[in-house]
Amino acid sequence: MTLHHRIGRLAAACSLLILGGCALPTYVPQQGETLTTAKLYGFGKPFMCKDGKSYQLEVGKGADGGDVVQLPVDKRVAIWRHLSEQGYQVITSCNPTLSLVPRQGVTLAIHSGLAKQGCFIEAVREDASAASGVAFETSVGRPAC
Repeated sequence: MTLHHRIGRLAAACSLLILGGCALPTYVPQQGETLTTAKLYGFGKPFMCKDGKSYQLEVGKGADGGDVVQLPVDKRVAIWRHLSEQGYQVITSCNPTLSLVPRQGVTLAIHSGLAKQGCFIEAVREDASAASGVAFETSVGRPAC
């Protein structure tokens, strides 16, 4: 193993230790709080900021076996995903963020990933009346936190 490989592995291990020491609390809905489902596509650990506080989101499985999270409705929240990819002598890490106002009975689809110029996150809502089955999520705006 070359020196570059050893340095890369050491850097990756150190970043995992640092991230592990800074874990955010898992979001626990308040009693009686109304929630909606967001389907997750792409990769990265999901987080949310609500009322100025940041949380990890617990990922569950939807009816189709895909990843889902539950989001509180009728209040602007920021959603982000921690993305990290390691390649030959390169480690890419970013936290794409957006905010939106989830609504009761509306299922969101949140997609994130790495692109040629960096990383991205986007959201649409399921809409059976649209030819594509989805529509633009009009509440997407500036990050709330």
